[in-house]
Amino acid sequence: MNTKKETTERLGQQIGFIVEIDKLKSIIRRNRLIDCSRNENSAEHSWHVALMATLLAEYADGAVDTLRVMKMLLMHDVVEIDAGDTGCFDAAANEDKAEREKAAAGWLFGLLPADQGSEYRALWEEFETGVTADAKFANAMDRLQPLLNNFHSQGESSWRPDGTKLEQVQKRMVPIGAGSNALAKYVRELLVEAEQRGYLGNSNTKLVCADSPEPQKTSASLANKFAAINEHWRPKVVAQLNGQEVKLVKFQGVFPWHHHEQEDEMFLVWRGQMIIEFRDHRVVLRQGEFCVVSRGVEHRTMADEEVEVLVFEPAATRNTGNIVDEKFTAPNGVVI
Repeated sequence: MNTKKETTERLGQQIGFIVEIDKLKSIIRRNRLIDCSRNENSAEHSWHVALMATLLAEYADGAVDTLRVMKMLLMHDVVEIDAGDTGCFDAAANEDKAEREKAAAGWLFGLLPADQGSEYRALWEEFETGVTADAKFANAMDRLQPLLNNFHSQGESSWRPDGTKLEQVQKRMVPIGAGSNALAKYVRELLVEAEQRGYLGNSNTKLVCADSPEPQKTSASLANKFAAINEHWRPKVVAQLNGQEVKLVKFQGVFPWHHHEQEDEMFLVWRGQMIIEFRDHRVVLRQGEFCVVSRGVEHRTMADEEVEVLVFEPAATRNTGNIVDEKFTAPNGVVI
């Protein structure tokens, strides 16, 4: 049982933290409000995403602890009191962001009583790591809210003023798929509409919704389509039929281990040679050969030299399946 002195000290620490985080209301974010009357502050953003978590928890992939997610979101940006807000597309400012925020976390959570400081520091680190189901869903909320602001302000929240391109937003939205496939599909459809309405900067990328594919009315050359691809590990959609997508991809090197919970996928080599490695064996595929990987089976693909491959799988299948990888996870629905 705490003594009166201990209780007074504890309350003093808690009140001190509460007073300090009032400063979050003065941290101005790059995004403007939907009505574009002014820029949003970080406290407003934290409140908004925490509320979103309570409303959208039913769309999380698997069970999440909504209270923990809310706590995580209410605390995820408090370090900006000392570290400042860093624009997501500001490459220079992001170079030392992690270091600045880690230092701020040590000081700020240190204001609290030890037990609460440890709890909230752990929640902040869990969010930053983004590995647990709760953290994945919290990160999905954090990425979704600015997108909604931009879409409903016709891009004026930040996209159009900053000349933000579709490819940048697609990459930024990748973590949503780790927390909610349903919300990832919604985001994809919203980006189609945003691009069509001109809410984003100039882009050469064209999107097609899985639910409303463009009909194939003429022949197409696979050789020409492959020639148009100039990057590795980024599948491009060339056709859609019966809820399936035909994708082309070039790659070289080794892909991460992963599996697909609900989707079977077929690999057909167009040019070169690839390996599909399973936990207990590997399959070598040469030109003209194919292999079907069943849902739930852990695997990874690799190639010593550049290979060109056709992939057949259900629409909106994430290329990294059950994982999200900053290097390898690719945007869905990119058509050539």
